[in-house]
Formats: sequence, structure tokens, C-alpha cells
Amino acid sequence: MAHAPRDIGDRVGWPGVRLWLLDLSSDPPAERTMRLTEAERQRAGRFAFAHDRRRYLAAHVQLHELLHAQRQAHVPGAPRDIGFTIGPQGKPRLAGAAPLHSTLTPCGDAGVLALGGAPRVGADLERRRPLDALDALARRCFTP
Repeated sequence: MAHAPRDIGDRVGWPGVRLWLLDLSSDPPAERTMRLTEAERQRAGRFAFAHDRRRYLAAHVQLHELLHAQRQAHVPGAPRDIGFTIGPQGKPRLAGAAPLHSTLTPCGDAGVLALGGAPRVGADLERRRPLDALDALARRCFTP
């Protein structure tokens, strides 16, 4: 991974919610991917395109590392392994009665991880792109 996750939590303004901007542009080192669960490694192996596999692995390695760091901050000496379950909509979450909830949103070579104590925490990420007919779109969608 080219860059470490960047903590952007101070921009949120919601108590108890933290955000990190993730760099998904390069493959994580093999020793870091070995920390993922067998299910995560198998899922990564099913991606048809190398760039999708790379982004998935980079995102999940950073997810594990950030969750571990946050858990260590609250429970010193906590084990390195973090158990995940898959929720009803396929969203990964910490196993057990964890007070920390997460969401991981990838978008191209970037991603955002949100952590919070509320039962549900979410974040959206969109790629910036030029809009050729922006004036026409504004005339059609907005009132004068």
C-alpha cells in the first residue's frame, strides 16, 4: 500500500464516529494479507480482475489493522486476531457483542472506513469526475 490510512475523523463533527481515508492503489505485502480470515482470502481469490482483488485486499488489511489499533486503545493487551461476521446485507462486522461498529466503502483506488459506537454507522465515497453538460443538467433539475 502506497500510503497509510489517513485519519480524517476530526472533519466529521459527530461524537464517537471516526473516519479514515484508505489508499487502495497498491497490493499489500503478503505477510499482511495472511492476517485476513480464510473467508476474506477466498473471496479475494474469486475476483475476476486483478485491480478489484488488489483493492479488496488493501481495504481489508487496513480494516483489520485499524480495528486492532482501536481495540488496543480501549482494551490494552487485546489479541491480534479480530473475528468478523457477515451481516444480513453482507456487511462485515466485529464478532460478539462489540461496542464498535464499522463500515468500509471502496471507490476506485480509495476507500473510507467509518468506526462508531452506534448500532449503525455509514459513509459514502464518490469519485470526482467532470460533468460535460453541467449547465444543462442544472437547468433541467433545479428551479431558477
